Amino acid sequence: MAIEALAATATDDTGAVVYADLAREDDALLTALRSRLVASQPSERVLERLAPINKGRLLVEIDDDQTLAIFEAWLLDTWSDLAIGPSLARLLSPLGDRLRILGAQWIVPRVTEYDRSIQAQTPHTDVDRKGEVISIAVHVGGGAMGTLISPSASIDEDGEREVSGWDGYKRANTGVFAYDTGVVHAGPGRANVPPPYPQYFRERVFFLLCPESLDLTRAVRHRRDNGLRSTKWFQHNRIITLPRSHPPTNAATRSDSTALADVTASTDARFPASTPFTPP
Repeated sequence: MAIEALAATATDDTGAVVYADLAREDDALLTALRSRLVASQPSERVLERLAPINKGRLLVEIDDDQTLAIFEAWLLDTWSDLAIGPSLARLLSPLGDRLRILGAQWIVPRVTEYDRSIQAQTPHTDVDRKGEVISIAVHVGGGAMGTLISPSASIDEDGEREVSGWDGYKRANTGVFAYDTGVVHAGPGRANVPPPYPQYFRERVFFLLCPESLDLTRAVRHRRDNGLRSTKWFQHNRIITLPRSHPPTNAATRSDSTALADVTASTDARFPASTPFTPP
């Protein structure tokens, strides 16, 4: 049975926005971000040394400053877009005006000759509460992510991790979207992948955002729980400051090429060295 596609915005049973489709036409900054990601895809040699989690997925952290600088420029430009910016603003509102980049990573499904399909993930959440960590999902090739999301479901963390409030999965049929990682979701499956084997599907990237004010101990716990291990994170205070309101005109009318030139020329200024974090 076909799974219904998510609308452009989805809310949970409290009315809070938990999902927003962020696809736009002629998005030069997103194209630049994808190009940077393609150029830095993890090699097969790196991937073959990793142990898979949750139905054959491999995790590789991204800590490249240029990638994160382009991501910041793209996020701010998208936030300022009058068409989709308001939905993104509602989704990000629990985090406040200053967002910390908690981490970024590839999630790479692996197929082998012994298991020739990609299994859909077990329904899960990445954190134990909503409104604390928001993820931006990007398909590097521009295809549909296909992530399965149940906006109003929850998981009993104290018992047998049973799903309650189940309202059925809907599919994110878009190449870029934002979602609350406290929402029940799962990576999609794919049956009967033809050879050669092994195959690594290096298309799925996730950027994680949390409030700047989030307790560092909790931030580190979220990083650990999501397979983020790089010590470089402690050496940089990557903060994105959101404007307090949307401008009266669409900020996207500013040339995307101008914005890209700005960010390319000022990566160090965007992410200046700061007092290193001290791990708890």
